[in-house]
Amino acid sequence: MSVDCNFVCETLCQLARDSVPHHRILNHLLALTDGDEALELALLRVGHCLAWGSEYYALAHIGQSGGWQAHLAQAVYLIVRTQGDTEAIQRAIVRTEGLVQTILSCYLDARAGV
Repeated sequence: MSVDCNFVCETLCQLARDSVPHHRILNHLLALTDGDEALELALLRVGHCLAWGSEYYALAHIGQSGGWQAHLAQAVYLIVRTQGDTEAIQRAIVRTEGLVQTILSCYLDARAGV
């Protein structure tokens, strides 16, 4: 299986539609890495940073590798850190930009059934 951004983002949205609890999302996505070391590293950084007090430093650490994998992982971090709270994710959308913002918006749309 070839892992690409669209596939992983669609999977994230399907997890939202299926009402998978926020704390299980990371494990579901880690199972999809299929040898994509950049994706696996970015997602592992999410787990590493969840206990950090600073969202700013956590997002910087997760995003340091760059690429779509890092942006996806930043979005996953925000979803998990906010415990899937819709209002908190909406505030995160305002604070982010680009692909992270798009992924968060798609996640919320999927949860809402759009």
